[in-house]
Amino acid sequence: MGNQSRKSVTFKAGGESFKILKSRLKEWISLDEIQEQITKSPSADGIYAYLSKSTGREKDFWDKLSWIDSTQAYRTISRLNKVEIELPMLENRDVSPIKPIPWDYIGRGWYVWLNMFSKAYTWSAEYVAELEVEDAFGLFQELEVDRQLEREWEWQLTELAYPYNSSSKKSEFHPLPRPSWMKTKAGPPKASRIRRELMPVGNVIDLMHNAESITSV
Repeated sequence: MGNQSRKSVTFKAGGESFKILKSRLKEWISLDEIQEQITKSPSADGIYAYLSKSTGREKDFWDKLSWIDSTQAYRTISRLNKVEIELPMLENRDVSPIKPIPWDYIGRGWYVWLNMFSKAYTWSAEYVAELEVEDAFGLFQELEVDRQLEREWEWQLTELAYPYNSSSKKSEFHPLPRPSWMKTKAGPPKASRIRRELMPVGNVIDLMHNAESITSV
């Protein structure tokens, strides 16, 4: 992991040329936290903070540029750092608002990831920091799958998994609920034939195909 060549972008701003490499995990987390604040409350300071963190140039440098140049640089780098892996966890995640927790603080995201990977794989902080973002998300999903399956195994060994059904007068197994991204996706509706006697009679206007006149048989 992490040995593949890193993607990069080059652009000019303020008379200078920049070559930006796609962020590894620790830097990506820091940039993502800034981007989250920009999404919640868009501001020039937020964009300058993002650019300063990702390019190493101070905020004053970006503040002196035109707003168009600064936002273009921001968009270019944020597109570069987009997570490029298709995972059920990302595609079907719960988008309901996350309630703040008392023990949260600025910069905690990095320590959450570090704690998770160092505990699971005994990796050093330096190794975790240099993970490819896509590798990190892929491993994160697998760890969550392992945790869920372990919880399901423990659940089925408890009495809570077999509530009494008064209708059938016996205990029935109720599986532990799974997160939405682990559930089977609903497939497209199956095509069904319409009985001949239920078909419309006369000329039928097909509004989906240029309103062509079709005569039923």
